Amino acid sequence: MSTEKIPYSVHSFMLPLRWDYLPSNYEMNLRKEQISFEERTDLKNFLKCLFQDNTKWERKFFRIDSKPENFNEYHYFHSYATQTIFDLQRVDEKTTANISDSKVMVYFELITDPQIDTFTITTLKDGNYKLILAGISLHVYNTGIAILTINIENHAYENKEAVLCINEFGRRIYPQFLSQHYPYTQAVKETFLADSIEITIAGMKELKDDFSEYSSIEDREVHHYNGNKYERSWVVKPPAYIRNLFGDTFSFIRADEKPDSIRFNILTDDRMFFQSWVGNDELSNILKEKVISKNIINDIDGKFVRLKIETEYPYLYDPDWHAFIFGDKSTPTIENKKMLSDLSAIHTYARWAGYGTLYGFSKDSFVGITNRSDFSAKIVTHMKTMYYQMAVLSLAQRASVLRFSAEVSNLADIARCNENEKLIPNIKILYKNYIEFINKIYYREITPYIQGIEMYSQFQKIMELKENVKDLDDELNELFNYVKLEEDEKQSNEAHTLSIVATWFLPASFIASLFGIGMITQESTTSIFRNSDMWIFWLVICATGFLMSWIILKFFKSKRNENA
Repeated sequence: MSTEKIPYSVHSFMLPLRWDYLPSNYEMNLRKEQISFEERTDLKNFLKCLFQDNTKWERKFFRIDSKPENFNEYHYFHSYATQTIFDLQRVDEKTTANISDSKVMVYFELITDPQIDTFTITTLKDGNYKLILAGISLHVYNTGIAILTINIENHAYENKEAVLCINEFGRRIYPQFLSQHYPYTQAVKETFLADSIEITIAGMKELKDDFSEYSSIEDREVHHYNGNKYERSWVVKPPAYIRNLFGDTFSFIRADEKPDSIRFNILTDDRMFFQSWVGNDELSNILKEKVISKNIINDIDGKFVRLKIETEYPYLYDPDWHAFIFGDKSTPTIENKKMLSDLSAIHTYARWAGYGTLYGFSKDSFVGITNRSDFSAKIVTHMKTMYYQMAVLSLAQRASVLRFSAEVSNLADIARCNENEKLIPNIKILYKNYIEFINKIYYREITPYIQGIEMYSQFQKIMELKENVKDLDDELNELFNYVKLEEDEKQSNEAHTLSIVATWFLPASFIASLFGIGMITQESTTSIFRNSDMWIFWLVICATGFLMSWIILKFFKSKRNENA
């Protein structure tokens, strides 16, 4: 590939979403967690709702033989990981409308045309950027999360300031703060919120948002019941250019919920996760490893000499590299060189620093920088394929942990309020799905290649996935033990009640059997009801039995008090 065809930068904005299928019998005044986790996260229900609206989404099986890049991408990963990373067609999936019961991820793409479709960012003070829309995709997992990705290529803006602005403004989906005075979005738009963002896709309309809905805050928090329907006004929601990618069977706020539909919830703050690569000779040369001295040192015995090379790493102190990693459009506000270098060291993968190739990681980003040589074209391909899949999988793991943690919290509320008799079965189902997540999504290693192992480990470390999974495991165990304790106590109380009943009636039954009442026949029963003396006999037996029961209970109660 010639350098003229290499874009100045590529960008992928990834939005992690929680999704729940709301069945036909769903009532809005109920908690979603009262519905089985498996029913709410059934991939077949998602597929049904997505295609029900007749949108431009289509399911894409991963074909190894379609192009060389796909073959290389597939064989880069361990075979067990490919079952989760790619939507591979199974034997029981005859068409894209079929989903295997063993599937954990289904992949969709929106029909777009990179030749004409665009992604346009308009800002108040930092210029406007019209970029190529390379594609929009959706990874949907059976843990109830989805990763929506908007892929963009920049062939028009070469300078580093433009690349930083694209990342800063492109990933914002709502105002981080509001001003004290109207219009409330003015100040945030003058800093890092775009004045508007628009996606143009042939055949689709209203994919633009200027965030004017946040210019007023009146009636933003209203709570009331309308019959059996609970209504609440929204606080934040994704912009229109994201919401309108989906049809009427998808909702993003509670007031729009309805049965037999999908409800989305944002699993991030005002910023999407972003992946970005930039090819810039000047910036690459500034950041690359520098040799500052070469010393020839004689060995003690004088038999040979050793060359000592001392180097420095300018990227550790470069504010532009820090800004690129963390998605800032200008020099970061760090007036402490040691802190700057410490953060850069933690968040940088510098194996190829001598070539001017660096990779940066944060909880909200994955970035890379190279020069614009022919070799850079291969790195761009890696960023779009293998490294992209690492980023999506890591983000899916983090989002799944957040999803499971939210489920545990809400089920704990239900357990405390004792609202659902199906609580224990639902907890067991949740735990079963968590075990599947650990075995089929949360991989500790996904590739045999050393650079891939190191980069994936960096993702895991920066996102603190190991620690978060451990904490989630503890939360699930605590919830399960709490509910089990409640169930054991309930069963113990029931057994105690039965023992009391048995204590009251056992002596009476014993006395009755002692006097041979068990031998009474049908003929004698008739005579009993005609003979008043027999009634007195019955009453004496019952009274004697209950008196003995009272004496026994009194005795054991006094013994318990003595032991206490």
